[in-house]
Amino acid sequence: NVKTSDSTGNFSFLFFNGATDEPGLNVIATPNWLLEHGAKYGDALPYQQIWHGWYEWDIYNQDSSANLGKWIADFTNYSGQTAVILASGFAEPDSNGSGPELNLFAAFASGNVVQLPPEIAFYQFLHNCADPSIDTIDIYLNGKKRFAGFPFRTAMPAMTVKAGVPVTIALAPKNSVSASSAFWTKTDTFGVDTFYINTATGLLGTGFAPNPGGISTGFQVLKKVP
Repeated sequence: NVKTSDSTGNFSFLFFNGATDEPGLNVIATPNWLLEHGAKYGDALPYQQIWHGWYEWDIYNQDSSANLGKWIADFTNYSGQTAVILASGFAEPDSNGSGPELNLFAAFASGNVVQLPPEIAFYQFLHNCADPSIDTIDIYLNGKKRFAGFPFRTAMPAMTVKAGVPVTIALAPKNSVSASSAFWTKTDTFGVDTFYINTATGLLGTGFAPNPGGISTGFQVLKKVP
C-alpha cells in the first residue's frame, strides 16, 4: 500500500534493492546518516520519512567495504509526497553482459519516475611517452580494455566516471589480452565535479641518453587536477 507523509514538511520513501549482483546494500546520507542497512536483493524495506530537503546518498555494498556510487537526492520540491526509491541496474555491468549500470530512481504514486542524478567526475588520459617500445598501448579501466592500440601523442576524449568510486587504471603493451599484462597500474578515487588528467611520460626501457640535468627519466604517469 502507498503510504502518505504524516507531515507536509516530510518526504516518505520505500527503498527497493533491484541490483541482482549485490546481495545487500547500505544507504548513507551525508554526512554519516545510515538510512538503510543490509537491504538484500529483492527487499522492499518499510517506509520512512525524512525532511523534504537536499541530500547526498552513498550506496555501499553489503559489508560497506566498497562505495558503489554517490547520488544527489534532492527532495526539496516533494514535501508531503511519497516515492519508491529503486536501486536498478548492475554494480558490475561488465560482468553482466554490459547491461545498465547501477542507478537510483524515484517512482511516485502518479507513475512518474525520476532518476536521481549520480555524482560524477571527469577523466582524460594523454600518451606522451616517447619510448618506441610503448609507442602504442592498451588502456584498461577496472579490468576492461577501453582503448586498444592507443598511440603516442594521442589524448582520449574526456569521459565521465562515478565520483567517490575507486577506478583502477592499467596500461599494457599493444595487443595485450588482459590487464594482467599491464606495466603500470594505479587505483584512484575521483572527487565530485573534478577533472583529472593523467599524462604518461618518461622512458620504460633502457639505452636512452640521460637527462643533462640529472633528472630521472623513468616512466611515470602524472596526475593533474586543473
